[in-house]
Amino acid sequence: MAGLVRLVLILFIGWIAYSLFRRWLAGTSSSAGRKQDIGQMVRCAKCGLHFPRQEAFTKHERYYCCRDHMQQDQH
Repeated sequence: MAGLVRLVLILFIGWIAYSLFRRWLAGTSSSAGRKQDIGQMVRCAKCGLHFPRQEAFTKHERYYCCRDHMQQDQH
């Protein structure tokens, strides 16, 4: 009888570990998918910072990370 209880307990702990591992894997893969949505990266013509193109300010086909850098640049 004690052997059966021990077997059930081991199977239950294994099932919990498996469930937690699957949840962890699902969380890891979904966060990796979000990283791919960044899009094309560009470089600020003033300071050299790289950032997503959709966040860029543009002037004369040059990219800037903020409005101040766009206004400060003499080109």
